[in-house]
Amino acid sequence: MDAQRNGSDQSKSKSIFPKGGSDSFNPQELKVHLSEVARYAGGSRYQIDSEMEALARSMFNQARSLCRPVFGYVKHKIITAVPGKGILIEDKVLIPCPPDILNEVEFIVSVVCTIGPNLEKDVHALNTNGMRLEALFLDASGVALLEAAAQKAHEQIDKLARKDNLFAGCRWEPGCEKTPLETQTILFNLIDASAIGVELLQGGAMRPFKSLSFWIPIMRHPVAPVTQDKCRSCGLKHCLYRTPPLAKGKH
Repeated sequence: MDAQRNGSDQSKSKSIFPKGGSDSFNPQELKVHLSEVARYAGGSRYQIDSEMEALARSMFNQARSLCRPVFGYVKHKIITAVPGKGILIEDKVLIPCPPDILNEVEFIVSVVCTIGPNLEKDVHALNTNGMRLEALFLDASGVALLEAAAQKAHEQIDKLARKDNLFAGCRWEPGCEKTPLETQTILFNLIDASAIGVELLQGGAMRPFKSLSFWIPIMRHPVAPVTQDKCRSCGLKHCLYRTPPLAKGKH
């Protein structure tokens, strides 16, 4: 891999892509299909009926009103690839990554995003009052909105990368597929997640719980659109929550 040489070439010209930053979104910007709420509530094979659809829509609208999407990121210069182990970045930090990430990578971006703590509080209150079905759909709506916020963050990173004629590849997360959950600590050591109100708990979980952390590879060439869908590129072909090929009922 020519990461070290290419990184040096890149640094010779002034980069428009900032070293790091943060941004927030209007919840109305997050595009979510109602079928995604149903999928997170009952799995990919769950067929929502008209009665449950009305409840799911109501809980989704409530979730959107509680949602406060924000993300933070830090860009890292790659020193070299370490076959079988991952990518070595500046300050001699090794980031484990899927093997296909090693090709044509210029930078790695650490990202943490969240929709805030408000939704979790309402889910807890609904469960406490015995309204478990409402709590289920509100929680599922939160997961769908969080995933949409992560995708929005990915799009923002891609826009920044394209200003330098680079492109954002498919993200990968600690704890997913072959990336150990322990790498969550590595990611949080690379970014000040507290700046957006997120903290890392023992065991690798985050607070607020509706938060996501991931890495984005910045490539010299655009990746095929199909590889940007996590479910299409994930090796867990029989996952209960795998995204169906076509999602209907767009909000």
